[in-house]
Amino acid sequence: MESKAVEFSIQMPFAKEVGVAGNFNHWNPASTPLKKDRTGLWKGTINLPPGRYEYHFVADGQWIKDNSVPNTEPSQYGPTNTVLRV
Repeated sequence: MESKAVEFSIQMPFAKEVGVAGNFNHWNPASTPLKKDRTGLWKGTINLPPGRYEYHFVADGQWIKDNSVPNTEPSQYGPTNTVLRV
C-alpha cells in the first residue's frame, strides 16, 4: 500500500511547543513535533498508509481536539478524539 502525505496544522500563536499524537505514533507527541510559521500556524506532514487514525494535538502539554476536522465517527479510544481516514 502506498502512503499518503497528510498535513496537520493548528493555529496556536502563543504556544511554545506543539506536536500531534495518535495511534500512528503510539500517542507520543514528542515523536511528531510541528513547526511554527511567522503567523503562529503550527504544521507538519506525516506519510500514512491507507487506514483509520485517531489523534489529538498537544500544545505545551495540553491535549487539544482538531476542530477543523469533524468527528463524525465513534472513537475507539474516547468520544473526543479526531478521526481521520487516509
